[in-house]
Amino acid sequence: MFGSLFSRDVALLASAFLVLVVLMYADDYLPAASTVGVLNPETPVRRDELPRTASKPIDADVFIPVELRIPPQLMTRVSGEFTNMPLNDFVKWMRDEQHVDVLLDEDGLAEEGLSIDEPITERIARMPLHGLLDNICDKLELEWYHENGIVKITTEIKADETLRIVSYNLADFIDRGYQPYDLITSITATLGRWEVDGDGVGSINRFKEKLFVRQSLKVQHEIFKLLSELRFPHERTFVNDRRQHVVLREILRRPVHVIFQGEPLHQAIASLSHQTGAAIQIEGWCCDQSESPFNTPVRLKVGPQPFSQILDTILTPQNLSWVLKDDEIRVMTLEDADDQMVVAVYDVGDKCRNEREADILKRTLKGQMGHAWVDNRWITPAVTFPKPEVMVVLQTEFIHDKILELLRHERMSNSYGNGPRIETVPRLRPLPSYPKDEQQPVANATGMFSLSDGTPEEFVIRRRLP
Repeated sequence: MFGSLFSRDVALLASAFLVLVVLMYADDYLPAASTVGVLNPETPVRRDELPRTASKPIDADVFIPVELRIPPQLMTRVSGEFTNMPLNDFVKWMRDEQHVDVLLDEDGLAEEGLSIDEPITERIARMPLHGLLDNICDKLELEWYHENGIVKITTEIKADETLRIVSYNLADFIDRGYQPYDLITSITATLGRWEVDGDGVGSINRFKEKLFVRQSLKVQHEIFKLLSELRFPHERTFVNDRRQHVVLREILRRPVHVIFQGEPLHQAIASLSHQTGAAIQIEGWCCDQSESPFNTPVRLKVGPQPFSQILDTILTPQNLSWVLKDDEIRVMTLEDADDQMVVAVYDVGDKCRNEREADILKRTLKGQMGHAWVDNRWITPAVTFPKPEVMVVLQTEFIHDKILELLRHERMSNSYGNGPRIETVPRLRPLPSYPKDEQQPVANATGMFSLSDGTPEEFVIRRRLP
């Protein structure tokens, strides 16, 4: 009797011990996808914790390198209005009211001809402090960065000379079919300046599944945002886009009525700004310049037309154009507008399944866009493929819209993409064109790609299966 009881007690103790062991090591045996909801941003992400496929994007905060995380004190939301407040007084407000240590580089500002009393005008509502710093520095053409618990405000030149080393985990990119070498090519061709260019300052190297980058903090943030878009590409996504630019694109698509009876161009632009509610700034114009194109009389009477087309109609004859910059519509010369380039990521998985098709698409885009790809600017435009199904482009927003229109024209279905359909901004500005004596690639309506020397290549159009 006692022997049977003893045996039963031993069996119960053994069972309890086994249950305890299973509970202790259960996390190591759970499927990787089950850990998506419990990843801790404060702990490094191991490759076996990342799902190979996911039904929805993982929180981007999980992937933020420690060096790029915004300090908690700069996440505080504030509301208020600054009217012609001197920059030095704003720094004091940050110290006294927000309890943030701020260091203003007075010597660096003086070297660039800037004063610590530069006026600041800003109206904010529940904006985080780091967003307020972004807006103010953008308008004054300054930069800020956080180091050793101190926010430092300096010039763009000084900030570019302050380099940091940041490591990026490529494990999940390799799982998604990206090649590290092609990722490096996309980064160096579209963001920052690099030592491989001969005059650059940054460097980038791969070690196993890590990417080590030495660059300015501004470029490091742009690299992180590019990698974030590459994880889950859509029809087209601008890298480092601003929320207000999305609002301005919607305003530019709205129809407006105009009647101009000879008023100067700058007054016509001010009238459009008042009518639409869009902030418009004219770069490099002074009211005392009598021969300025902005003093040219404008005569125009049109019914409801997209706001963007009205702008093009009155600006193009004067060799002027407009771009979205720093939450405003900036009016400038065509030459200056062509240097205002942005990076966008395109999902072209329905068109390109291999490197050959990606190369054909690249040549087709360059052939259709004429001199928009000529390498004679301050910033060199670029088209890269970190993998055949994803395209990264550095170009003006005007050319980006033309690329999107061309891709849609070639698609065999109106229903496409992993997200909502993007509406492009209507433009009347003509595309750059090649001189007649230059050899140029062309793409005809039958889907065949050829060079002017007669070398044909088939352009395969594939439809994404549902």
